[in-house]
Amino acid sequence: LARAWRGSKSSVRLHRPRPTGVHRAMLGYRMVALSGVVRRSRPSVAPCRNLSWPWAYSCRGFGSAVGHASQQHGAFSFWNAAADQQASPDERSRAQHEEAISRLAARDLEHAELRSQVGELVTQCSKLTSQVEILTQLLHKSHAGGQHNFLTADHFSGSRDHCDRKVFRPTLEMVANQPTHVSQIGNDALFTLGLQGSHTAHKERLLREIMQVDHCSWEEAHKRLDEMDIYNEKYYWCQSMPYRIGLGMALASAIAGSLMVFYKPVAEAYGTQVAGEDLPEGFKSIADMTTNQVGSWTWTWMEPMIGTASFVLLCFQFARAQAWRLNLSPFTESMIRWRANRLALQYPQYDTAIVRAWGKHLPFVQWNTFPVYRRHLGFKGP
Repeated sequence: LARAWRGSKSSVRLHRPRPTGVHRAMLGYRMVALSGVVRRSRPSVAPCRNLSWPWAYSCRGFGSAVGHASQQHGAFSFWNAAADQQASPDERSRAQHEEAISRLAARDLEHAELRSQVGELVTQCSKLTSQVEILTQLLHKSHAGGQHNFLTADHFSGSRDHCDRKVFRPTLEMVANQPTHVSQIGNDALFTLGLQGSHTAHKERLLREIMQVDHCSWEEAHKRLDEMDIYNEKYYWCQSMPYRIGLGMALASAIAGSLMVFYKPVAEAYGTQVAGEDLPEGFKSIADMTTNQVGSWTWTWMEPMIGTASFVLLCFQFARAQAWRLNLSPFTESMIRWRANRLALQYPQYDTAIVRAWGKHLPFVQWNTFPVYRRHLGFKGP
């Protein structure tokens, strides 16, 4: 029995299920490789102790096989790293290929943006070219329109045959679009006319100032201009009365002086009753005397008066000239300056210089010495 048992044991040893354990260990090794785990825990052999000896031995064999597999896992991990190293060039090439594709896409976007910018530049250049052509045409028109003399306009016209100035005559194109009113003149030319003392230019400048400040049209600006004219001419008769008195006295003195020298009735009455002179010898009546004889007779007392009056006026004129040299304004300049300052203070929203330049002007006077106010002249008036 013992021999038989030993034989059976040896047979068991010879036929123990090591291949099964190794097979199971290899199965576990494959599971480790598939799951990606570096080490796998060895199965416990303790539960195999309660089994019969073949199964317990097989369990121990399985555990030893698993342990051997776990020891050999280092070699497997090294092989896996080598495989990774072998696969990394492909991945790197794929990454480089993707990076190159992204760079090409970025360059395409940059090229598209550059194309759009070039298109915008081309459109802007075309617009600038058209504007330069328009300005060139306007320049030729301005030369031909009278801003320069007609000979200069003919020179800029580009014609080869230039006329001599003795035989030159303007053409219809040169005289086209001629300004007919000061409102058709530009701001620069209007300012130049204002510096030269043109009251019409001062009026047009004030109208444009009203248009800018009040945001109204040219026609509506005349309403405010009429209002300013009414305020400015409120004391016109008081301001112009000294000139009217002087005008009347000058005319009366001229007429009276001429009558007192040459007119026989006036000369006789003034000579006999005021001057106390008798008729010249040989004349019983002034009717016997000629006009020249009357003038020679009256000149004896009229010469001192006329000479004295002339000397007084000459002295006044000399005094006025000295006052100008001292920058002392006479009555006229003082009165005009007062008018302008009064109007500028009443309308402070407008430019003071423009308002004062317009307010200094006195209205026109008709033959009957009555003024023609600005508000009665209409839109096209001076």
